[in-house]
Formats: sequence, structure tokens, C-alpha cells
Amino acid sequence: MAERQEYHIQIEGWIGEPWRHWFEDTLVRSERARDGTPVTTLHGRFDQAALRGVLCKVWDLNLTVLSVTRVEG
Repeated sequence: MAERQEYHIQIEGWIGEPWRHWFEDTLVRSERARDGTPVTTLHGRFDQAALRGVLCKVWDLNLTVLSVTRVEG
């Protein structure tokens, strides 16, 4: 099995309370970017299969991915 890595996934817009259960093992933080745009960041540790699953859930919610960053260390 592949090793789990920490990722931060930034999404345009808010993920409201009714949808947060889709990301059960992920910390979900919503805030405004410097330009005022709403941004939600998902923080979690995933292997490649789990990362794909999270990205598929984002797709299913019709949200726009701004970035996917693997956190080193």
C-alpha cells in the first residue's frame, strides 16, 4: 500500500456544513482570499487512492480546484 502524505487542497467557494460530512477524515477550513474570494482548504493525510477519492468528491460537488499541494516533512 502506498504511503500516506499530507495534502492541502484549495477549492474556490465555501463548503457548507451540510456537505462537510463528505470529507469525514479531513480538516475543512473556509476563509476569504486576499482579493475577497471565498476559498475552502481541505487538510488531510492521504495515499494516492484516497487523494483521488477526495478529488472525485470535489468534482461531484461541482467545485473548482485552485491547487493541490503535498506538504513535505
